Amino acid sequence: MNNPYDILGINENASDDEVKKAYRKLSRIYHPDANIDNPNKKEAEEKFKDIQKAYKDIMDIRQGRKYNGYDYFSGQEREEDEEAQRRNAARNYIMNGYYNEALNVLSDLKIRNAMWYALSSLANKGLGNVVNALEDINKAIEMEPYNYEYRNIKSSIEAPGFEYNNMQGQMGNIYMHQCGCGDICLANLCCNLACGGCCI
Repeated sequence: MNNPYDILGINENASDDEVKKAYRKLSRIYHPDANIDNPNKKEAEEKFKDIQKAYKDIMDIRQGRKYNGYDYFSGQEREEDEEAQRRNAARNYIMNGYYNEALNVLSDLKIRNAMWYALSSLANKGLGNVVNALEDINKAIEMEPYNYEYRNIKSSIEAPGFEYNNMQGQMGNIYMHQCGCGDICLANLCCNLACGGCCI
């Protein structure tokens, strides 16, 4: 994605009035109503959308609604921020036993990172879909081979009744305890996944 200032044809030091003036001028030129008979009306429509987005991005930046740590102009920061919130919603569904709802949220996400596969695994485990749960957690482990929480989830799927927990000692040893707590352990694994093993 191009710099929004470039799209509006102005520099980053332009005043708010100059930004609005450039935006209005280009909007009039590329507005769909002004291009009904234009043989290139599709391109004009796309340009109009780019102009709208560029203006919004500039206003967001200037009003402090920006996303730290990301390139302002890539659009990636917003997508990742929204997807992280939705993964969080899926995690909350899992912790409360709403596994189908969690899978519905996850199925709409574009970013399929290790956390996505781990959450999908937990939701499938909750529904008793062992094959899908194992497939997903194996994918998460493949993406992040040194993540103990993912290995804990895999162990809980492969050996029902046993859960692996990450000890908080210096060496990060792992111990096994027998457990018949079903959904409670599933919620605990999900909580550990989200907060690095801080839940007991």
